[in-house]
Order: sequence, then structure tokens, then C-alpha cells
Amino acid sequence: MKQITSTIKDSKLVIISKSVPVLSAKKIEKAAQDNNVPLIHFNDTSIMLGKLCGSPFRVSAISLSAVSSTNIQAIIKESDQIRLISLFQKITKTTARDCLDDEKQNKIIFVVNEGKMGLAIGKGGSNIKSLQNILKRNVELVEYFDEPTKFLKNVLNPKFINEVKLDTKQDGSSQATVIVDQGKKGLVVGREGRNAERARLFAKRYFNISTVQITSPTVTQLEM
Repeated sequence: MKQITSTIKDSKLVIISKSVPVLSAKKIEKAAQDNNVPLIHFNDTSIMLGKLCGSPFRVSAISLSAVSSTNIQAIIKESDQIRLISLFQKITKTTARDCLDDEKQNKIIFVVNEGKMGLAIGKGGSNIKSLQNILKRNVELVEYFDEPTKFLKNVLNPKFINEVKLDTKQDGSSQATVIVDQGKKGLVVGREGRNAERARLFAKRYFNISTVQITSPTVTQLEM
């Protein structure tokens, strides 16, 4: 802890975990405040902070001397994500491979490995209810599949989707075309296009699919 306080004046950011003793944490907080250095309280243990830093060892606190404001926001976001995934694992006794904070819909979306949905949901939805009570947010689960077409169907609404096609565009990037039932496109796309945006985000993150198009076949009316 002495090393942290002695290097704070040259730091751009300080992160302390819950494992730091109260008195030590107060000293670090005062030193950061005196030197106008932003400080993040990482709401988890030194083990989890070590994982965040890519270290196999415990990291109770860390000071960063070279970090941009953009990277600071990325660190905060990643630390929040680790905290959420840790909570999910504690409540459900299974692992989330990812989570997404959908602020527009006040919802946390957890991505669960294939075959683990029942365990994650819990009897009568008990795990979902517990998570919602703790987070004070809506919680949604999405089952992950290695096959991109199957995963995209699942992220959207599989009962309205006829087919998912994968193609390679002229620039070499991948594109997914989701064909839905006539008249059901709005339900699949979602309010303000939120379902479609979520599908695009996951498609890019997991399968490097740059474009997701949602379309429905047109019905040609014959004149009598």
C-alpha cells in the first residue's frame, strides 16, 4: 500500500478493491484527492481485480501512470461487467460468458452457455427474481450457440424467423440476412430497433459479422 500512495502523484488513475483494509483505503483516497487523481472503488476482491488486470495473482490496489480518459471509461465498464458476472455466478451457480447493460430498456442481458439456461433461470425463475431484486433492474438471459445462425435466431425471436443466411460482401466482411415472417418484422426488430441493435452487437463481438439485415418476403397481390 505504501508503494501505491508514494506513486499516486504521478498516476492518472487509481483502482482499489474491497480487499484493501479500511484504514489503508482511506489513506489512498486522501492521497488521490490531494493530487487530483481519479479513484475507482472496484466492488469486488483482489482476486477479481487481478483477473481484470490480466494477472494470476491477487491485486488489492493498482495505480496507472499512463491511461487516457477513454481507457479509464473502458476500465470502469469492464470492472462493472466483471462484478455483474461474479454476482450472476454466485446466485445461479453457473457461469455467464458475457453480459450487456442495456440502459435504454433498464435491462441487464446475460449470455449463458448452451444447455445451462435451466440452471441459470432456477426453479420457477427464482434466480432471475433474485438478480432483479439485487440489481433493481430487469434481467434477461440469452443462450449462446457456437453456430452463428442458431445464435442470431435465439437472440431475436426464433418463432418468427424463417431463415438466417450468411454471406461474404465484396469487401471481405461477413453479413447475416435474417428472413422473418411477413408482418412480423416489427416484432423482431423491436421498439426503436433495439432487438436488431443487440443482435448486431453480439454478431460482431462473437462472430465478426459486420452487418445484420432483417427482412421479410414481400407478398405479390394478383389483380383479378
